[in-house]
Amino acid sequence: MISKKTQKILLFLCIIGIFLVFSGFSGADTEKIFLGFVIKSSVAALQNDNIDNKNIINLIKNNALKNLIGQSLAVVYTVPENEVQNKTNKVTKTDNTTQKETDKGIPKGILETTIKKGSKLTCGIPINNETDYTIDNIGQPQMKFSGNGPLVLIVHTHTSESYRPSEAYNYQPTDTDRTEDLDFTVAKVGNVLAKTLEDKGIKTIHDSTINDYPSYSGSYRKSLELMQKYLKQYPSIQIVIDLHRDAMVQSDGTKISTVCEVDGQKAAQIMIVEGTNGSGLEHPNWKENLSFGAALQKKLDESYVNLARPLNLRKERFNGQVSKGHLIVEVGTTGNTLDEALVSAKALGTVLANLIQGMQ
Repeated sequence: MISKKTQKILLFLCIIGIFLVFSGFSGADTEKIFLGFVIKSSVAALQNDNIDNKNIINLIKNNALKNLIGQSLAVVYTVPENEVQNKTNKVTKTDNTTQKETDKGIPKGILETTIKKGSKLTCGIPINNETDYTIDNIGQPQMKFSGNGPLVLIVHTHTSESYRPSEAYNYQPTDTDRTEDLDFTVAKVGNVLAKTLEDKGIKTIHDSTINDYPSYSGSYRKSLELMQKYLKQYPSIQIVIDLHRDAMVQSDGTKISTVCEVDGQKAAQIMIVEGTNGSGLEHPNWKENLSFGAALQKKLDESYVNLARPLNLRKERFNGQVSKGHLIVEVGTTGNTLDEALVSAKALGTVLANLIQGMQ
């Protein structure tokens, strides 16, 4: 039995944590992990003892609230060591700025792997389904692209997300795997993606507004406002891409670098993420989003072997309600270099342009 005083302290921490979640908190990786620990520890401790205010416990245990917490925290995924193929030396500490390499040319603290789609497919494509929905039928996208206005909007909820420094793109992070210098962040990847689409005749808008710096609070709210502004100004926009960089870290701090080969060059793997209404939030477009994301996934798999990791279907909606063609695209991880991500962006742009032109 924990003491009543301890219960009150834990309950207070839990309420503070939930307040930060509802206020749109989305801090640095270490802060997210700490906040997640506070909430989980508080709930676990409170559930293991009796308190008078059972209504609060029921609120905390509510499935929709837990999903909202999961979306807002976006805690870095920790990869068990037995889930990846080890291609370099294991170390216990990663140094962001020092590029000391192993004899295989891979920096210490980096574990390179290629995530393959495997043999289990859903409707012909690999899907990592984290929802309670059974996906047994994915229709074809119903969008028709015509007119002279822009068709694609690219934004970044987490614009300051950066990559592992390399010889060509060496920089000093201003936070953990983040920087305000957009020449080294996912915004640079957005530039290449937008240019590739434009070169293929697809009119594209790329907004590189920093939505997560200096404060990470409300990043998704800020990017939602950007999306709504552009959609109102340009009704021709049908595809909205929220471009991110993923983070995969082992328990010892080793960063996972997901790689593949594109036209003879090392590239970062990408992942399409689609949300649903599984968190309890209204999302009338999620099936249409999934149809478009699945069509892009299929085209990527046909064009470049292993470029795309399995499509990730989530309970959270991630602002997907704004469009029938909304998708999050994660390009690489904190273990990848910007060089690798830029190769992927060009390949993604080529495939996306081909998909759009095939639907016109």
